[in-house]
Amino acid sequence: MRKCQKKTRTLDHIQKFCIEMPAMRIVEKIMEAGQKNPFVSQFYSILISRKIDYNILNAPINFIVCMDIYKAKRVFEIKGNSYVPDDKAMLIASFINAIMAAQNLSHEANRQELGTFYMSTSLDQVKAIRKRWNLPNYVIPLINIAAGYPDEPLKEHFRFPQDHIYFEDEYKPIDEFNLMDLIYQLNNNKELIDYYREITQQEIQQDKHFNDWMELLQFNCQMWDIKVKELQLILKECGIDLKN
Repeated sequence: MRKCQKKTRTLDHIQKFCIEMPAMRIVEKIMEAGQKNPFVSQFYSILISRKIDYNILNAPINFIVCMDIYKAKRVFEIKGNSYVPDDKAMLIASFINAIMAAQNLSHEANRQELGTFYMSTSLDQVKAIRKRWNLPNYVIPLINIAAGYPDEPLKEHFRFPQDHIYFEDEYKPIDEFNLMDLIYQLNNNKELIDYYREITQQEIQQDKHFNDWMELLQFNCQMWDIKVKELQLILKECGIDLKN
């Protein structure tokens, strides 16, 4: 792990960063990686902030990955094309584009020895981002990636066993999954519980006690029920009403 050469931001977060700003050549490599999507559409934009005091986790860099159908809509308007693209269809494409861009950014940042941490955006954050960057409608801030040199070993993501993820030739019948054994292993993995508990507390800014993985899973699903409703409000804030 790279040794920090400057003062560290000592905040109680799952990932701590040094305040040392990565060199521009490294930032440019990360930016280039974010543009490697294999799509014609390119329905995404990436906002960059190097204002540490404003960034999530006080990281040296924040990459805010946006779903962006504004530019495409303007192209058709300017060219006077009779074809009018469907907002919902473009929204799906822009979601895929943005997710891939975020993953490419994070992967390259890690390759350059930077730590990264993903956070989804809240409605209040979206309103602040729209104002700060003067975003037009149809540009939707989706994911905020904090990046910087880590001041502690990077947290390792806990994976499911491969036979629950990869299937060759055919998908296994449910009775071959041995789900009870998987649940037992996950429920009794203290490091896994602590890891996801810390992430969950960081996301919702409150203290929750989880006894096992099943309680974490249920709470996470409940949080996504709420997040879907908030996402609809975020889209409406950005000029897209899914009810129409």
